[in-house]
Amino acid sequence: MKIVIRARQVRVIVTEPQLPARLARRIADDTGVTLEELDPIETGPLVADAYEKGLRKILQTLVRTLR
Repeated sequence: MKIVIRARQVRVIVTEPQLPARLARRIADDTGVTLEELDPIETGPLVADAYEKGLRKILQTLVRTLR
């Protein structure tokens, strides 16, 4: 796994809050890759601007992580 991650220059592993992140965390720890969480906006409060706020949060995470 480490060889593939290094050969492909993987910089980040992305998880979702609805799924266990244990394996991803272990791989990130073993390889030094950043671990981030992105919520696909499948859950949360049913308010008018929830979708927009969710997208903004995803965008902020991507911008911060992929710089």
